[in-house]
Amino acid sequence: MILPLLACVDDPALFDEADISVLFSAPEEDFEQRSMMSRPGYARLGATELPKEAITEILAVFDPSDEVGSIVEEGGLRYLAYIERGAMVPVVAERARVRGSVDGEGRSGPFDTSENGAWLAAGSVPTVTDLGPRFTRVEHYSRYLWVDGWMPTGEIDEVWTPSPPLDEAGDADLWLPGGVALHERRDGAMFAQTAERAWERERTGWVPATTLQRANGWRRVRIDDRMLVAIGWVDEAEIDVDAVGGWFSCGCCGGWGTWGIGGPGSPTVPADTVLYDGPDGPPVARALVDLWLSTSPSEFGGRDVTVHTPWGEAALWMEEPAG
Repeated sequence: MILPLLACVDDPALFDEADISVLFSAPEEDFEQRSMMSRPGYARLGATELPKEAITEILAVFDPSDEVGSIVEEGGLRYLAYIERGAMVPVVAERARVRGSVDGEGRSGPFDTSENGAWLAAGSVPTVTDLGPRFTRVEHYSRYLWVDGWMPTGEIDEVWTPSPPLDEAGDADLWLPGGVALHERRDGAMFAQTAERAWERERTGWVPATTLQRANGWRRVRIDDRMLVAIGWVDEAEIDVDAVGGWFSCGCCGGWGTWGIGGPGSPTVPADTVLYDGPDGPPVARALVDLWLSTSPSEFGGRDVTVHTPWGEAALWMEEPAG
């Protein structure tokens, strides 16, 4: 298989075809890997370095290299932008287990209900408090739990693949008050505790848990918190086994505007037009809708197009529109 693969490298048209297919794909469906930015960073389109730092939403990753090849949509255009990796958020790259100690393998392995620990889903953003060569100490706060423990260092990255859903734990049969510790073993190291809330009167919020095992005044429980699943031992002296309750949350959403959409006459950049990094350059963007952008005849044929990316103005090229 090696020789045919090497032969493909000499045919740049194959790479152009692949890049164009990226522009017409559905990012959320056709690409597994994701990433997000933690701070403003520089980017490039093809070989063109864009002038300003910016922070933007990344829909998907098509090339997880030293610069992260990212699909970004802004102002009616989809960009294939290469963004500096240092501007990305360090996240859990694949489902990883946080433990109370550094004993054992330096890899989480598949989710196993026989293991104890807090399992963080890929894409979770823990706070690194002690970076080590094999294990790193992290903190993570979620809806139900505050986690403080050790996870394999190799499972922290800037790109992740969303974790598949886990098997359901079954109906909750226990409600834990805030501040209850989860231990790796009975009387062993603590790796998490249930979240505490400030209540004006008597506490009414509790964390639902499923009992997996009971032994000598301890319970091994499973807590499911959407992005996080924790399994560990709790001291029955700290809990009220007859308590019931619940939490709820609400949120809000916002919107944003676009640039270059709508105008007099025919669109200068019709929907589905592919834009290139120069007449002989690679495809780097596609118009998702009809756009009225500034264009001018190119000395090489076709038209030069000025676009406003999240990282500042860029000069791209398109073939002459039909008609």
